[in-house]
This record gives sequence, structure tokens and C-alpha cells, in this order.
Amino acid sequence: MAIANYFQTFKASIARIYHPSSGMVVGAGFLVSDRHLLTCAHVVAEALSIAQNTPEAPAGKVDLDFPLIAPGQIFSAKVVFWRPVQLEPLTSPEQGEDIAGLKLDGNSPVGSHPVRLVRGTDTWKHPFRIFGFPNQREMGVWASGVLRDKLANGWVQMEDIKVPGYSVELGFSGAPVWDEKLAGVVGIAVAAERKREEAKASFLIPTSILSS
Repeated sequence: MAIANYFQTFKASIARIYHPSSGMVVGAGFLVSDRHLLTCAHVVAEALSIAQNTPEAPAGKVDLDFPLIAPGQIFSAKVVFWRPVQLEPLTSPEQGEDIAGLKLDGNSPVGSHPVRLVRGTDTWKHPFRIFGFPNQREMGVWASGVLRDKLANGWVQMEDIKVPGYSVELGFSGAPVWDEKLAGVVGIAVAAERKREEAKASFLIPTSILSS
């Protein structure tokens, strides 16, 4: 498949996740099979109004749509995989945390497509694209930057090196990160730097952990 087609399937995989009562957008997710999605556990926790470190998989349903192919067509999904946020450091980064798997109650919309997951062992300076939903931008916005390398907890650092445009911030959590060089998704956006305002950095959970 041509790279352009891989990117079209990437866009067709992106989900927008809502709080069922308020209708507010709380984050993103993406298809990894016809009916299964990945997102961050803290996104699901916010959607269901539960603690991020809830140890057991929640029973509540998550509402979502696919904004780039079927905006406003609401789907319901249940949690089928759960690695909550950990309050203490993990003994092994490969254990992973803040990951949730969802299964749609029915079929995904016409035109949707699972992403192409790839593993990158050396992604330094690889350009990336990402689509997320920051505050007051429920229709979504695109951000870009470059990838850096792994941290001690297994996450990979991302940086915005441009002046204009959007950076990865609150509202991008759960979104797939598209690597321009590898022509595939290398991970899931999990956090943005909030302690240092001058640092336009954010972080992803790599596919090596997502698939472990």
C-alpha cells in the first residue's frame, strides 16, 4: 500500500471520546482492529468520572465517534483491557501503564480502518503528526513536531520545534502518533509537559509497550 493510503487509513482510525453526561470531549482513541480501539486509561477514567488509578476495569460504557469520517455518529464501547495509572513507579517499564482497550458494541462506521502499527528502535528527529482535541477545539486540530528517544519509564519524548501552530497539549491524550519516516503509528500520546511552560514537550507510549 502507498504511504498516502496508509495515512488515509490513519485518519480513518481516529476516535473522539466523550463524557456521556456533559457531552464534553475528553480525549482520543484509535482503531487497531475492526471493533477494537486503544486509548489512555486516564481518558476512560475522565469519561466515566472515576479515579485514574482504579485497579479494576470499569464496567461503564464509553461514547465515541469518528470525527474525520463519521462526525456525530455516536458509538458505544466497553472496556476490555485495563492498565490504570500507577501512583508508584513500575518495576519494569515494559509492564506499561495508562492504557485501555475498548470494544465497540457494534460494527465500526463505513470508511473506518485500523491503523498501521510500527515499531521504531531509533526515531530521533523523525517528524510526526497527531490529531487531538484541546480545550475549545472539539472539532480537533493537527499538531506536528519531532520525536526524540525513550525515557526511564519507557515513554518516548516528543517536541514541537516550530513557532506557529499547535503543540501537543491536554486533549491529545489517547491519540495515535504518526511517524512520517516509518509511515505508521509509533505510539499513543499520553502526557504533555506541564511543569515547565517554556518546554514544548510531550510524551507517547510506544507500540513496543502497547503490544506487550
